[in-house]
Amino acid sequence: MVSMRTMMRRSTSLVFTYSEEDILVADKSGDVYTFSVQNGSQPGKLILGHLSMLLDVVVSKKDFLVTCDRDEKIRVSHYPNAYNIQCFCLGHQEFVSKLLYLEKEDLIASGSGDGTIRLWDYHTGQEKLCIECRENLDIAENDTKKTAILCLQYCAKHQIVAAVVSHHSVVLVYHVTFEDNHIHAELSKKIELLAEPWDISLHDGRLWVLQAIEGDTVQVYRILEGPVLQKVLPDSSKDKVLNAALTELNQKWNFFKESVGTETILPSLYKNKFDNIKPYLEKKQMRLEGKMTSVDRKTKGTLPPGGIKIKEHAAMGAKKRTADVISGGQDGHNVAAKSGKGS
Repeated sequence: MVSMRTMMRRSTSLVFTYSEEDILVADKSGDVYTFSVQNGSQPGKLILGHLSMLLDVVVSKKDFLVTCDRDEKIRVSHYPNAYNIQCFCLGHQEFVSKLLYLEKEDLIASGSGDGTIRLWDYHTGQEKLCIECRENLDIAENDTKKTAILCLQYCAKHQIVAAVVSHHSVVLVYHVTFEDNHIHAELSKKIELLAEPWDISLHDGRLWVLQAIEGDTVQVYRILEGPVLQKVLPDSSKDKVLNAALTELNQKWNFFKESVGTETILPSLYKNKFDNIKPYLEKKQMRLEGKMTSVDRKTKGTLPPGGIKIKEHAAMGAKKRTADVISGGQDGHNVAAKSGKGS
């Protein structure tokens, strides 16, 4: 180990800069720190912050830092002056879980908890393509589970995007074409697996798949022209290094089985939405109806039940009080008169 760096909060993503002189680390509080690769004793420097949990971070070749968070936002900032924001890429309906930089096309790809993959012009924030992954999955009508993009990979040579979707034991492979500023994607292959994949990787013309199956933990698919994906079987490839790697990895089940049953944090990132507008409108309507009833009563001169009796009693009481006052006044006058006469 060369060095160990300390973070204030749990890290959620990290990436090397294109110069490979620094490491950018995002944490769960929404901050991004930069660490020097050469100087292990130098503390991390805070360069930007979000108001929500950061889930991924990538750096473009043109000195742009792209971050995504739980609040459906993709933020494009200049690097290293990350306080200078270029734009926001807005369109996802749920948290943005994955980002990819397509260097050849100079685009950003994103995967989200809404089950879509989107391509963006990160200079302007314009959405260029939206792939609805749910349309390519076998989902029952009564299935209410939400689908999130767990893994996202891109191969520039064959122009394919590979994705892993939560709750489904498949890898979706899309062929993406770029023609005259128009981008089109179609499903090239759906790889059926026995378990939900842990991770995937596209490297050197091959798709690597990691799954929780003993004896078949690692699968490799060779990408041919078309594109066509061909599964590489152990001892069937002319590449002796590849055969040895596959055999060795698939014999290390004791190492991989510790991760069986480990849950991701993605299900907890969905926000619980409460509809408090409907009860508010209902109560408001009841109040309005009550006021209208009161106004109608005043306008029509109607009285509530028992109102006539109350009015009669009030009138009788008023007459009685008036008579008592008059009677009391006369008695007082008489008394005063008699007293004056006697003196």
